[in-house]
Amino acid sequence: MERHTALRSAAAWLILNSLADLLWERDSVRYMLIRYEDFVNQPRRTFRRILDHAGEPEAALPFIGEDAIDIRHHHIIAGNANRFRTGLVKLMLDDEWRHKLNLLDAVVVTLVTFPLLRKYGYWSQALKPATALLPATPHRLINTDDRNQ
Repeated sequence: MERHTALRSAAAWLILNSLADLLWERDSVRYMLIRYEDFVNQPRRTFRRILDHAGEPEAALPFIGEDAIDIRHHHIIAGNANRFRTGLVKLMLDDEWRHKLNLLDAVVVTLVTFPLLRKYGYWSQALKPATALLPATPHRLINTDDRNQ
């Protein structure tokens, strides 16, 4: 899998999330913000919120056990290499990159993504090392009109 520079990844994160933010601000009823960290820390609760928001409160949760899901197919176009996994997948925080990112790249990423860090709740950790400021992955805004596709 092709790896991108920290600058390219940060710029892509900022662009994609800024565009998603525009959709959310235009029509906040149809979209909701889900932080990756919140999803992997409380997958059942977060998934239930998504289903409630989509108008499907009675839908069954797709979990096997507390924090695993059976993924039959994927159709994700960008992100972590884990997106290609199928079968039984345990949901857990993937933050290995935080320990491997050098300080210069951490500063570059923080500066590039700064416009959205505070809005998404990452800037509250401002006194921690630069890598603590960085989002684990891009946010995904769920469009509830796409639920039947």
